[in-house]
Amino acid sequence: LQVGTCCSYLINVAEMLHKTFFPSIETWVLICCEATVISPLVLIRNVAKLSPVNLVGGALTILGICVTFGLLGSQLSSDGAVSVEPVNSRGLMVCIGIACFAFEGIGLVIPIYDSCRFPGSFAVVYSATIATIVLLIVGMSFLGYLAFGCETNTLVLVNLPEGLLTKG
Repeated sequence: LQVGTCCSYLINVAEMLHKTFFPSIETWVLICCEATVISPLVLIRNVAKLSPVNLVGGALTILGICVTFGLLGSQLSSDGAVSVEPVNSRGLMVCIGIACFAFEGIGLVIPIYDSCRFPGSFAVVYSATIATIVLLIVGMSFLGYLAFGCETNTLVLVNLPEGLLTKG
C-alpha cells in the first residue's frame, strides 16, 4: 500500500505541474525530476530534521485545500449544480481506494502515541484529526460531485477550469 501511495503522489503532482506550469514537458520527465529531488530525503534517519520539509508540506496542503474549496465554490456559484446520481455503483472501488489512500498514515499512530508529551490527550487529538480529515474529504467530494457530476475525475483538480496558472 505504501509504494502505491508514493507512486500516486508522484503521478498526481506531476500531472498538476504539467497542467499548470510545464505543459511542454512530458509527465514522465516530471515524475523523474520529482523522484530525483525527493530521493535524498530518505537518507535522513533523524525524523526531527525533516521538520522544515514537513512544515512547508503542511502549509502547501492547507493552501491547496483552501484554494480548491474556493474554486469549487466559484464553479458552483457561476454554473450551478449539475444533476447527480444518488449512488454511483461504478465508483465503489474508487471510493474504497481513495479511503485507503486518505488514511495511509494510520501505521504511524503507535509511534506518534509513544512520542507524545501528554499521552492522556492523544485520543482527543487523534479523534479530532480523523474527524477533520473525514469532513474535508466528504466536503470536497460533495462539492466536486455537485459541480461536475458524473464527469468528476478522481483528482478533482483536473476538473477545475483554466485559471491564471493554466492559461496558455
